Amino acid sequence: MKKSIIALALVVASVSAIGQGTVQFANLGVGLNAPVTIDSLAGAKGAAGYMAQLALDVGGSLTPVGGAASFIGAGAPGYFSGGVVTVSQLAPGASGTFRVFAWDSTAGAATTYAAALTSWNSGLTHGGWSAPITIATGGGGTPAGPPASLTGLQPWFVTIVPEPSTIALGILGVGALLLRRRN
Repeated sequence: MKKSIIALALVVASVSAIGQGTVQFANLGVGLNAPVTIDSLAGAKGAAGYMAQLALDVGGSLTPVGGAASFIGAGAPGYFSGGVVTVSQLAPGASGTFRVFAWDSTAGAATTYAAALTSWNSGLTHGGWSAPITIATGGGGTPAGPPASLTGLQPWFVTIVPEPSTIALGILGVGALLLRRRN
């Protein structure tokens, strides 16, 4: 009985290890050039202090896949390289729809995807989503094939959202100018 349970566990473990697709989580590579531009007065591209997270669309809900990647910085502004990511939800060669979320991680606690998304949804962190792309994962065959690249990923902007207090001060300033002009 004990040997049967151990054999079954080994079969399940080997099948689950084989049944995972892989993706190369980067926005620069062969056939791929999709820099992230930080929408600022200077029009700068993504720099050090920004992070990116790969997410898989599972039934209309975006699920993070792998860990977050840091932007490369001054050497290649606007680019990140998070290495090979295992997509446990998809078998090798299976297609999935992915998006990438990029955000400013220098704003306090927004160093994880969950914290950044919460902060971004509250208007406290600069960030933005890429357009969705559908790709077939890599990693199939024996030996395992190379990971799929994010071919089809397009460049996108991370928009800096002014704080509500800044907007309120701007409105008060315009109102004051209009009142002064009338007098």
